[in-house]
Amino acid sequence: MMLNRYSPLATAVALSLTLAACGTGQTDTDADAESLDSALLGEVDNSDPALTTALEDQIMVDQELAGQSNANAALPGDAVSGSPVPETLHTAADAQEAISAGRLLSAPAPTEGEECAECDGRSAGQGETTLGAAASRQSGEPQFEACTAPVEYGMQWANALPRAFSVYPGSEVVEAAGHNAEGCRVRVVSFRTNASMQRLLDWYYTRAVRTGYSSEHQLRHDNNVLGGYRTRDEGAYYIIFAPRAGGGTDVDIVANNGI
Repeated sequence: MMLNRYSPLATAVALSLTLAACGTGQTDTDADAESLDSALLGEVDNSDPALTTALEDQIMVDQELAGQSNANAALPGDAVSGSPVPETLHTAADAQEAISAGRLLSAPAPTEGEECAECDGRSAGQGETTLGAAASRQSGEPQFEACTAPVEYGMQWANALPRAFSVYPGSEVVEAAGHNAEGCRVRVVSFRTNASMQRLLDWYYTRAVRTGYSSEHQLRHDNNVLGGYRTRDEGAYYIIFAPRAGGGTDVDIVANNGI
């Protein structure tokens, strides 16, 4: 994925993850979704108990469906998909932070991404790779040269994403992994939600650009991809959005630094 002057990030973070999809998240009503948009933009009304609950609620994991889905997944032996997820750490704070005045920005129309062996947009929900393989692809690139150690699996990494890319409210986390080292703070998280793809694209595009990241929108392997970079802390992200057959969206987030 071409990311302007940081084109090496194309192969660095164009990752196909290993996260098998599971569960079905509860969608917000149209009114709730509008409220979430306003909350993201710093317009949250704390007197609305439904909104407060949605923003502060725990990330959900359907353990039964997680087990069913993992039957077709390419997971390593120590993966922990389906484990309970700790309480969300950043969602409520992020939603109430005034990062913009007005409504969500609209993500730009996608361009067709250049095809290459290392930079794909395959969804983790298809179980086409593993987190370890995804992380190893990063280690040879300039922005990830410090990321040579294997990632560690654990649902706690879902709560350790950069604040701009925290898990969408009401979603169900499928798998998470990460690693902390000098110059390398990689997080890889997969989740699914009943929210529409366009809402998610706009949500994460807004969060990215309002916190100083560049952002490009491309199509890869019939999936939508957002990616970008932030100079001040060498933060990078790559997000894959894949439509679910029954409605909703599978989302895979890869992020380094920016924390």
